[in-house]
Amino acid sequence: MNLLNDSGSRARVLLIEDKPAIAVTIRELLELNGVTVHVSPSGEEGIAAARETRYDLIIVDVVLPDRDGLEICYELRGHDPYTAILLVTRATTASAKVAALRCGADDCVTLPFDLEELLARIEVLLRRAAMHGKREDFYEIGHLRLDFKNSEFTSQERRIELSEREVRLLRYLVRHRGEVVTRQELLKNVWGYPNLPYSRTVDVHIVRLRRKIEIDPNSPSIILTVYGRGYRFAG
Repeated sequence: MNLLNDSGSRARVLLIEDKPAIAVTIRELLELNGVTVHVSPSGEEGIAAARETRYDLIIVDVVLPDRDGLEICYELRGHDPYTAILLVTRATTASAKVAALRCGADDCVTLPFDLEELLARIEVLLRRAAMHGKREDFYEIGHLRLDFKNSEFTSQERRIELSEREVRLLRYLVRHRGEVVTRQELLKNVWGYPNLPYSRTVDVHIVRLRRKIEIDPNSPSIILTVYGRGYRFAG
């Protein structure tokens, strides 16, 4: 069996794990199922690898020699709101698992794990990621065309330049189109700030984004303000 990504190629997994026995077990399991695996033995190396290469799934051990796995998860989620993240934890309490999920992980598995269960969880995450990737790589609404896969964005048939942060913000809004997203939610999932006090960061970036994609930024029709709550992508 070969696990594929949204483009039909072999899925790529980043494994951030410092324990050789666990790393070898997971790597061999995935490679037997057609997955390309890169192993980083520390949190800092893993974060660097995630910034250099796009992965379909990142597996993070909560206990690492240099960084806390939950903090790494926050940072990874701030860098990329969409790549699936699976946490490996030794905690068995419900509160610990909830904490793992709240840091931005899509799922968590407890050590010692059953190999069939681990593979099944990975299959689900990769399948979900592939579906999201196909659906969200391209989006068009009125005068606006968003090609996230090729980083090509046009408004009224004119190419617009977006910063990396603006692309993440716009993609998150598109992913949750029709929903009200709060400033705190955006700070957590786009910036990677889980508990930041009140900040104007989101509002400033929304203003900049509107100037680039709206026909009339002073009377927006795409990114709408929901007063007292946040923003809604109207596409």
